[in-house]
Amino acid sequence: MSGPEDPDALRIMVIGREFGGDGWIVRHEGDGATAYVTKALAKHRDFFDKWMKKGPDRGATFFNFMRALAKSFGTEGLI
Repeated sequence: MSGPEDPDALRIMVIGREFGGDGWIVRHEGDGATAYVTKALAKHRDFFDKWMKKGPDRGATFFNFMRALAKSFGTEGLI
């Protein structure tokens, strides 16, 4: 989720989760910075969307918190 396209829409930005591991690395392939950023954002969105559809997880986890926010406010404004 990268946020709403409407500039006047409600936005909620949550900071505090690090994604790690070899599967998260986005390799630069010589297509320039814009292509790299686009690829990294797509990878993040795919990962985030997958985890938002799962759950609930055991305990107080980042994605349980994000699912609760989405339930209360919708997913459109989550960044």
